[in-house]
Amino acid sequence: LASWIDLALDENWPEERRRELIHRGTDLYRWRGTRRGLLSYLRIYAGVEPQIEEQLTAADGGPFHFTVVLRVADPTAVDETRVRAIIEAEKPAHTTYALRIAKR
Repeated sequence: LASWIDLALDENWPEERRRELIHRGTDLYRWRGTRRGLLSYLRIYAGVEPQIEEQLTAADGGPFHFTVVLRVADPTAVDETRVRAIIEAEKPAHTTYALRIAKR
């Protein structure tokens, strides 16, 4: 089912998260390429509320650059490669990003 709406489903995820991702898949697809869509997808994947910090001026690296911050209990437990793949698939094509995975 996940492949029908172009979701990256990781078989290593707990079943509850995979079911939630599939359940919310059409909403995620509708919001693809937006801040809302990226936040929702990362929230499901990481199980925490992600933050997106937008850099709006050239001095900050902007205007088309943002930073994703995930504050988790154990940063070593997060698959950074998977998080980056999610961000690459869900972000607007013309933007760049930085990723910070930090301890809560």
